[in-house]
Amino acid sequence: MEFTQEKKNQIEKEIVDISISALENNAINEDILGEVSIFVLSRIDKIASLDELKSFLKDLYSRWSVFEPLYREQIGEEREKRDEVVIEKAENLVKNGNIDEAIQIMKGAE
Repeated sequence: MEFTQEKKNQIEKEIVDISISALENNAINEDILGEVSIFVLSRIDKIASLDELKSFLKDLYSRWSVFEPLYREQIGEEREKRDEVVIEKAENLVKNGNIDEAIQIMKGAE
């Protein structure tokens, strides 16, 4: 997951969508929605890095479990990107005959 303003805007939209859905499904009530709003609005603009975004999402879902799927989705997306880089490095090492190094890189990614 790359950190961009567009990514942050997407996360904000997903938080709103999840909040509305949770309210409609009685998973949260209006008081909790107010707490979520205050939490998000007080922190979202201060996020300036991927690590800060991950920490924010983890805090969000640890307070309100309805946001756990959003956190898991974002972490899964990050892992996929990381795995792609590791696989590419390992493939290049194999192509160059460095099989032992490729194996070490793959083991390190587990």
